[in-house]
Amino acid sequence: MNPEISIIVPIYNIENYVDKCIKSILSQSFVNFELLLINDGSQDQSLTICRKYLYDKRVRIISQQNKGLSAARNKGILKAKGKYLYFIDGDDYVSNGLLEILHDKMVSNDADIVQCGFVWVMENHNEVEEKYYGLRAEKILHGEEWFSYYERYSLLFTVAWNKLYRKELFDSIRYPVGKLFEDEYINFPLYKIAKKIVIVNKGLYYYVQRNSGICGTASVDKRINSFLEYAPRRMKILWHNNKTHFYRYLFLYYKELISFEKIAQKQHIDKDIIFEMKKQAIRLLGCFLIHSDVAVKEKMEIVRWNLKGAWKLWAWTVLK
Repeated sequence: MNPEISIIVPIYNIENYVDKCIKSILSQSFVNFELLLINDGSQDQSLTICRKYLYDKRVRIISQQNKGLSAARNKGILKAKGKYLYFIDGDDYVSNGLLEILHDKMVSNDADIVQCGFVWVMENHNEVEEKYYGLRAEKILHGEEWFSYYERYSLLFTVAWNKLYRKELFDSIRYPVGKLFEDEYINFPLYKIAKKIVIVNKGLYYYVQRNSGICGTASVDKRINSFLEYAPRRMKILWHNNKTHFYRYLFLYYKELISFEKIAQKQHIDKDIIFEMKKQAIRLLGCFLIHSDVAVKEKMEIVRWNLKGAWKLWAWTVLK
């Protein structure tokens, strides 16, 4: 008999964290699951720690050469036997009621995705600060209703690890190998095909923020390049699916570009990256001005930013 839920945990050089992660999973009140530990070429004691838990028949270790987080998750999807999928990062941990609560909501609502809030655990030397991120009231969203909540709680919808997914959603979707911020590439395609989403107003996942993590070490230019790649893909999906959402996303897109430029200027990022940001931005300005329903004041902020960069765009074009 196949397990109800497949839990996929990529493992790569996290010997100081993985033990706590696995213990939190095996202590779940919901027991009908398999735990797939995807050893992504770890060179520390992570694999040795994982092997300690092979006494539990629900645990499987799958090893591969180091290919990155996306490839590890994709391997887990391929090997999963469960009806539902849950992703956990190996340096995080979860509440012991996580699976039971999310599974109950999934079954009772016949949902495609059930997601919860999370607790942001910030490590600072020997002190730990915890902060809840999520909704204050439970929500059930149908079809395209998710986008309104994405505008206000984008991180809740972006990360992979606070969600129980119906496995069929991944029949034609995989994480992009070799990309930073891989969750950003697949969240819009997933929500496009999800018919019902439940948002649980509880912090059931503990996200451990450490400076040596991927997000903490990713350089600004790589972050910007990733955004310039996945943002147009999102806009293409929205354009074909819902024009109103497309125009609303444009405002979020411009706000993100403005934020990135401020960071880039402070850190003296390669001008070619800023050039590409401006080129993308100006191309969409007319569409934004005509169709966006944001306030005039906010539109003017976007216009000023684009005009400020227009002469730079011309100058860099000539100089190149």
